[in-house]
Amino acid sequence: MRKLPLVLLSIATVCHAIELSTAATLDAACASRSACISAYSTLQQSGQLTAFGRGDMPLQPTLAKSLELAKVTGLRATAFAPKPRGEPRGLRLAPLEAAAALLVGQLCFASGALMDEMPLRSLRELEAPQLISLALSVLVGSATVLFVLDKLLLQERLLGVLRLIVPSRREAVVRHEAGHFLCAYSLGVPVQACRLNPLGAPFDPRWSEASAGTIFLSPAIECLQEGRRADEDDVLRAAIVLAGGIAAEALWAGSAEGGAADEATLRALLTKHAAPAALSEQVIRERARWAAASAVLLLRQRAAAYDALCDAMRKGRSVGECVMAIERAVQAGGSSMVEEVAK
Repeated sequence: MRKLPLVLLSIATVCHAIELSTAATLDAACASRSACISAYSTLQQSGQLTAFGRGDMPLQPTLAKSLELAKVTGLRATAFAPKPRGEPRGLRLAPLEAAAALLVGQLCFASGALMDEMPLRSLRELEAPQLISLALSVLVGSATVLFVLDKLLLQERLLGVLRLIVPSRREAVVRHEAGHFLCAYSLGVPVQACRLNPLGAPFDPRWSEASAGTIFLSPAIECLQEGRRADEDDVLRAAIVLAGGIAAEALWAGSAEGGAADEATLRALLTKHAAPAALSEQVIRERARWAAASAVLLLRQRAAAYDALCDAMRKGRSVGECVMAIERAVQAGGSSMVEEVAK
């Protein structure tokens, strides 16, 4: 009996070492698309990823036409409508941005004229109210310049970082990306990367766009990007994964703020693979509702794993470590507060 604690400790140590090895293997493989897919498949076949691809599809696609989103999820349909992002990015400026650019020009012109008439050495001669006014003008001008440059050149990366300073928005981003991550993992779609800070995306070759988020390797999304048709099962899984972020936010806050890009991609995917005879706005809406409801139910089924994943992402864990957090939670079983609130 005295040896039992040592045996248990040895088993725990071995299990922890296996987890670390599995996480390290995934992280190393996620540098490339093909290696990432191969690593997930190999680890699944070896029994190290027991929860990968083991999530059931909660709703049959045949129910899409008669599905009532509010009855199935307990949430209003408007909860799944992300807020619009506004004007498209590019050289076309919205009125507010045009006014900001004009203000920058005026400030620059005024600064130039001021420097001709009053060298910097004479600033010490100004009184306190004048110095305060000048400092505020410089601050406003600098902020406006950064805003315009961020909008035109950086595709709102700085704005995205500032949003993360707000605790509620930072938590919403975690919840959103964890929704994508868990839905993808549960349905057997490899997750290659997950980034919450948009500033790091430009320095990572895996990001083709200037935004952060979750990169999942879906054959259906790849086919959509290349203009090819995908298998129906791949389309269904991709639709649920795309809706996972919006569904997670709706479960947490009662409505989704982010996810406009996900919604656009989902609609494009469903439109591409709808039968020509059935292609209509109503059919697309029905299938989008089905994907959202399926994501909600899937997240509720694995609520404990979702909580564990959110906690790992808050701590900045790697993809491999997030996967291990899911695996531990699924093996342990049990529910969570998220699941109780969702009910």
